[in-house]
Amino acid sequence: MRQYSGMGRPPRVRIALAFVCSGFAACAPGATDVGNVGEQQAPILGGAADTTDTAVMALIHQMGTSSSAACTGTVIAKQGSSGILMTAGHCVVATANGMVSQPVKVASPADLFVIPGNDWQTAIASNQYFDVSAVQVHPSYDGTVNSFYDMALVRFVGATNAMPTIPAMAPAEDKLTTGSAFTLVGYGETETNKDNSQRREVARTIETISDHQFEYNQTDIKGACSGDSGGPALVMTANGLRVGGVTSYGDQSCMQIGVSVRVSPLNSFITSFINGTPLVLNCDECTSAAVSPGNTCTTQADACGTAQTACGQFLTCADACTTSACVQSCTSKNPSGAAAYDALAKCQCTSCASPCSTDSACSSYLAGTTTPPVSTKCGGVTNAVAACNSCITGTCCSQASTCANDPICSSCLTQSSISCRVDSAYAALITCEAGCQGAPCSGGGTTTGGTTGATGGSTGAATGGTTGATGGAGGDATTGAGGDTTAGGGGSKGGCSCDVGGGPMSPLASALSLLALAFVRRRR
Repeated sequence: MRQYSGMGRPPRVRIALAFVCSGFAACAPGATDVGNVGEQQAPILGGAADTTDTAVMALIHQMGTSSSAACTGTVIAKQGSSGILMTAGHCVVATANGMVSQPVKVASPADLFVIPGNDWQTAIASNQYFDVSAVQVHPSYDGTVNSFYDMALVRFVGATNAMPTIPAMAPAEDKLTTGSAFTLVGYGETETNKDNSQRREVARTIETISDHQFEYNQTDIKGACSGDSGGPALVMTANGLRVGGVTSYGDQSCMQIGVSVRVSPLNSFITSFINGTPLVLNCDECTSAAVSPGNTCTTQADACGTAQTACGQFLTCADACTTSACVQSCTSKNPSGAAAYDALAKCQCTSCASPCSTDSACSSYLAGTTTPPVSTKCGGVTNAVAACNSCITGTCCSQASTCANDPICSSCLTQSSISCRVDSAYAALITCEAGCQGAPCSGGGTTTGGTTGATGGSTGAATGGTTGATGGAGGDATTGAGGDTTAGGGGSKGGCSCDVGGGPMSPLASALSLLALAFVRRRR
């Protein structure tokens, strides 16, 4: 495993490397920062470029905002649109001070991504990677360097029919013994190029073997090193090519020995994980898969791949919006960017029509309508007076959201009635607003109708009802990014000088809810 500092999730990726060898290297995790990617890296020594074993891919573990680690893995199976990647356990767990943290803590799937291709840095630069939905470390893995159970399985989404696999060696196929030949495959440093990020291979033979591991000699400067962790030892059997071992550890210099964990003794763990993989993706997984390499929406995703594209600039503008008017303004300023994002959202939704049939963000595209609701901050309650709007979106956001989702309270924003005097949600909002410095919202006549801050005119109803939105689990409270989004109906203007955003919108406005789906996570 190689560690990096300053590496974020692609495509906004800045890769700075920390080469680590602590005790045993092939991949005991470490944390010594030696500079940027141009200074040190680490995979197969003494081998040659491997352009044929395309089932072998890179695995990145994003550990916080300032560091990441790179390993290797092998796609051993597919279940529907899910791929199963076999790698080393130490590649997907938390580390501290160069060692696996105790107790062992498995990474969140959101912090892992799988990169295909002959050169993983070339692939990542063009936003080619797969999101991860599940990860499991062998239950007996304890974090020790020479653990017999240094294995993990990763489920990623976006696997296609064309994606190759190399199956795990089954017990009946395991004829490994001293002198058996195999091929190591991995990404990283060579003996002549420390900036290498190509997939490479080298032939080796087993020197010693036990029930759980086998060791090979590297004194000829040929073998595995940091960054090859999790990579396969490929063995030709009577049934074809198989993954017979998983690269685990070696000496610090990578010039003495290398050790791989045998695969066949862990067969029950492997088959259980594969059999437990769902054949059908949920909406979030499906929309993520749709923009993965080789899938339906990659062309549209590429158009939105970076913040520098017209689509990326539109998203930057729209991400900051709390009202439909703001979104429309972003659209008017950047119609080409808005159209590109609309095309992406439409592609994701229509490609995932079945799992996303009940998702509010996709409803307009699937129904062919142009009037979906838009999710906004603080229930969509805003005010044209800047000071009052700051009061609402800052101090009183919770109360505004509650009011927007309360039928009586939301009607009080449109017109005062006797019900407003006894409605607790309305009272809570007015009380909160009154507590803001300078009472900036007091001019609206909250209990008598007053004027509408959005128009400066007299109280009047806009189209629709209220809009309420909640960011889903792990999501952003404003956009729902990273989670599921739920939305209410239309919008109204009210006597508290508040504007409840919403009303009929184009599919583009609805598409902002797709920030809760997969694509926005690809921009982190």
